[in-house]
Amino acid sequence: DVLCPIIGRVSMNMTTIDVSKVKNISVGDSVIIFSNIASDSNSIEGSSKVCDTISHELLIHIDESIKRVIVN
Repeated sequence: DVLCPIIGRVSMNMTTIDVSKVKNISVGDSVIIFSNIASDSNSIEGSSKVCDTISHELLIHIDESIKRVIVN
């Protein structure tokens, strides 16, 4: 897995991610926005700490049009 930074501003439900370090990437490839591993830097728990809120607060603000896939 390659952690890719957000570049630019997040606007509505769109953002730009720098994937230049990912090899063999193609349009349509899947990405993980929030990791289900609490210790990962992109976990919902870690993100909520950065935002000084609780994880539920972040999750309820993800627009319903965004496809959700839960991977165990």
